[in-house]
Amino acid sequence: MTRLQHLLRPLLPSIRPFPSASTSPAFSGLKRPQSTTTPTPEQEPGLPPYYINRTSSNFLPVYLDLKSGGSRQETLIRKIDGDLDALKRDLEKAFPLSDPFTKPQSRQVVLRGDWVTQVKEWLETKF
Repeated sequence: MTRLQHLLRPLLPSIRPFPSASTSPAFSGLKRPQSTTTPTPEQEPGLPPYYINRTSSNFLPVYLDLKSGGSRQETLIRKIDGDLDALKRDLEKAFPLSDPFTKPQSRQVVLRGDWVTQVKEWLETKF
């Protein structure tokens, strides 16, 4: 070993074999866990195909958003897991005047108008 080789060792790429995706034993001799799939809401009868996660303080994430200097109100539902369109359809049935639409990139559903208390009560009955 040369005088400066111990300094170059961290810079050299390490040669490690990639673990295979099969269920063969790992390098340590331990068995890999079998992949377990949790049942989706479509598989469980009686549950909707979406779920609204609660906030860290255990509240439903339903908020009032004021637009155009407060002259336009929108009810915002956040933290949605699952099918946004199914939630939108259920909201259209429950609140026909609300005209809901989805924001798929931010996983949100927006209702036109102030429906915060009614939506929270409706979601409490579902979740």
